[in-house]
Amino acid sequence: MAAGIGTAMQAGSPRTKGDEVKLMFQLFDLDHDGVVTKDEMKRVLQSLDKDIWTDAKVEKVLGAYDSNGDENLQFTEFWGWVCGHGGKSTEDFKPALLSRAIEEDRERRAVLQAKLDKENELRQAREAKESAKAQKLQERADGRRWNREEFVQQQMQIGISREVANEMFNKGDEDRDGDIDHQEKIWLAQECVATTKQIRGLYQNVASAGNVDVKGNLDLKGMDDSGMDAVVQAFLSWDKDGNGTITPEELAQVLKTLNPTMGIATVEALCQEIDVNKDGSIDIQEFVGWLSGEHLKKKKMKKKAKEEQDARLALSLHRKRVSEAAELKLQAEFEEMQHRKLEEFCARKKLAVGCGTLNRDKNTCKACGSKHGWLCHGCGFVSFYDECVHGCPDRKYGWSCISGKCEKKKCGCKKKPEFWAKINVHGLDRLSLGVRQMIEADKAAAGDDVAAETPGKPAASSDNPEVVPE
Repeated sequence: MAAGIGTAMQAGSPRTKGDEVKLMFQLFDLDHDGVVTKDEMKRVLQSLDKDIWTDAKVEKVLGAYDSNGDENLQFTEFWGWVCGHGGKSTEDFKPALLSRAIEEDRERRAVLQAKLDKENELRQAREAKESAKAQKLQERADGRRWNREEFVQQQMQIGISREVANEMFNKGDEDRDGDIDHQEKIWLAQECVATTKQIRGLYQNVASAGNVDVKGNLDLKGMDDSGMDAVVQAFLSWDKDGNGTITPEELAQVLKTLNPTMGIATVEALCQEIDVNKDGSIDIQEFVGWLSGEHLKKKKMKKKAKEEQDARLALSLHRKRVSEAAELKLQAEFEEMQHRKLEEFCARKKLAVGCGTLNRDKNTCKACGSKHGWLCHGCGFVSFYDECVHGCPDRKYGWSCISGKCEKKKCGCKKKPEFWAKINVHGLDRLSLGVRQMIEADKAAAGDDVAAETPGKPAASSDNPEVVPE
């Protein structure tokens, strides 16, 4: 009965006598058990008028209409009372009772509606959250959403440092949900890397640590080794195939990673801006010149300044190749390649080779028992001093002995360390190649037979054992 009463009533004022009775019955039946007890009658009636509805009067009414004698009013018994069956008037209490019932019903329905609205709100929020989560998962699967580490790794693959990539992520994650979606990446790109000038500034920022002059050029001379390493890393990251040059296709791939909306016109403009000799590709010197603004100057860089810059580039490139060789487990082959290159270097510099032994794990030569002129495989530079001119640690890298002692007054040891700090057996073109490409190119140049044999002693230059002063 109670369930039927509760579900049949519609919102608003009662329309029929039956609706009225049901509302009043619900007012009394507080515990919704389908009957009105004596206590429930007292609670309601005495709240209307305690003086009129005494306990005795309530009991009298209950006794008059409790036809089955259970001391409760069933719904039909309640109906008979409030409708005045038996000819008794109800005007003295029914209007007030109905008004109270309507008021409480509206309050009850308002509470119920608020509860339903809250439940719907929570359900919609859950559904929206689940939908957003599913959408994010799909976007990530489609390569259109990245978390912080994914975004940072993506930027590092094109030469952006971790610090700068994190700054980019912080700026791009506008909704602060811990991800950068495709649209946020486009907004970030349009703000930060939409022009060739912005792209140049971004990579200057990666390498500069503040070393950018008022004209917007990177100050390579004032840059420390870590800054030069960042420049080199950026170049190598652009050179995807490791052949030592950046093609327009490789440049386009980099720019698309930076800015998904980058058009071919910007790619062509940047390529033309960097490719000074117009050979259709970008080499390491052109890349560095672009960042430093050197190739934009009317006058060419002075010879000494260029030598110093090239030497620093070679040192940074060599450090990268040594690290790469170790990662690829090619350190022995890499050092053997350098040992073979020593012969060409000595011939080119007209330097007498009195020993020519490849050494590992020893501070003195296993052949001549000394260490005078030698090639450090850690940096690729020559030294005529006990320690490497670039501070490479002993016994970490192999070395090739040129000569165990000073032969003549004009031996290389008479030159200052600063001179030898500019002399690398590899040119920038060769160091721009990946380690595997370097080794393969060396073997190809030497011929299959030479490549297969154990490296031997480089040939001495018999006609002139001295270093020609430069």
